[in-house]
Amino acid sequence: DVTPQTQSVVTYLHDEQKLLKIEVDRYSLMLGGFSQFESLERVKSSFIVTDEKIKVYQTIRDSKPWYVLLYGDFSTSVEANNYVGNNLPKFGKMSPWAKSFQSIREEINVTTRQLENNDNDNN
Repeated sequence: DVTPQTQSVVTYLHDEQKLLKIEVDRYSLMLGGFSQFESLERVKSSFIVTDEKIKVYQTIRDSKPWYVLLYGDFSTSVEANNYVGNNLPKFGKMSPWAKSFQSIREEINVTTRQLENNDNDNN
């Protein structure tokens, strides 16, 4: 008698699903991390370019929600950093830095597992 495993379906609130599909050897620019989603939205809305290159994902920091603002999809960290150097006005006072999609994926997956465990604890 084999009982089928129930597969939980994860509902992402931001761009996590899109970010998980990007190859792990690529890079994005981390524009900032925020403890309040409203703060992220304020920074995002002040950004000169509001296009498909801007992505948001949620993680957990110090047991609290943490929101990360990313820009772009680059083949290497050098390409990402060169993009910043060639487009300084676009970033205003921000100091973006290259972040690998490998680490982005790991953060999303860890957060997903923590949220699923919390949901299971509440059932």
